[in-house]
Amino acid sequence: MLLSRIVPNLKRFEIYPSGIHLKTSMSQHDISNIYKFAWAQLNNQLQIIRTTPNFNELLGVQTQLLYLPLTDVIDEFVGSESALQDVLDGKLPHFHIDNVNRGERDGRARYFRFTVTRYNPEQPADGLLLGIEDVTQTGLIEQQLTQERNELRLLQRELFRMNSQLQYIAATDMLTGLANRRHFDEELDRELSRGLRFGRTTALLFIDIDNFKNYNDQFGHLMGDEVLRHLGMVLKKYTRRIDTACRFGGEEFAIILPETSAAGALKIADRLRQRIAVEPIHSVYLNKTPPLVTVSIGVAIAPEHATTPIALVRSADVALYAAKKRGKNQVVVYERAIE
Repeated sequence: MLLSRIVPNLKRFEIYPSGIHLKTSMSQHDISNIYKFAWAQLNNQLQIIRTTPNFNELLGVQTQLLYLPLTDVIDEFVGSESALQDVLDGKLPHFHIDNVNRGERDGRARYFRFTVTRYNPEQPADGLLLGIEDVTQTGLIEQQLTQERNELRLLQRELFRMNSQLQYIAATDMLTGLANRRHFDEELDRELSRGLRFGRTTALLFIDIDNFKNYNDQFGHLMGDEVLRHLGMVLKKYTRRIDTACRFGGEEFAIILPETSAAGALKIADRLRQRIAVEPIHSVYLNKTPPLVTVSIGVAIAPEHATTPIALVRSADVALYAAKKRGKNQVVVYERAIE
């Protein structure tokens, strides 16, 4: 018979009409090792008709099992009758149930692997052969590996969360919640390169709070921080999703406007200037509503005014300086005449 297909230990059994027996010429090591395995023959009605002597002990049952249905003896096969029938009919070569916990012995859980195949591949009428293997050690290892895999998944999730947080911190000005200078430099280089590659304009706004030093001197630096936070909120509120608003440094801010013409950038800049001038500042440091602030804005366009990030920043800064010289609280678009 081809029963040795299941596990090599089958060669240590001899099969007689009276039952399945261990070979007598076996060492103590062989006998100890073989007791991790047991076998039973099933008839076509899936009833147990023969077993190895160690079958009951390995399975942990003391009752007579002969001619009992398999599903009455091993609950784990309930619902698997169609699969067992497929094995009997030759549609499946074998059927496995792995890592079945059959309760405890000597204070530890016991795990088994059940394998069902044809008793005689050439004679379906001979029924099925059920092999039981004690895989407690393997099961415990699998259980430990599963636990470690779950812990690893949790650690990976936490690492992903922490990396996301670090990326946010690395790219964000924590006072205003806007992008920081580092992120601005990266984004300007990326947008400018993309715009030049596809023949599209990129606008840059430079924004400076008017008379910010006087505001700090009059109300204190904590109130100055409130103003910076307030301006960050307004810029986020009134810029488009495709725009990148950032704190450039100190009281200076910048906004990158992809695919925006000079006329469009001027319109956006003036709307921002007007909104900032009327948005009330909410402060926890003053008992009264603090005075409103105004901003001056310089506008530069690529490729019309510059084709590199450094040159575009310089053009926007020149336009901002011109807005300051012209009386503040206004928008100026860069032109060579104001240099």
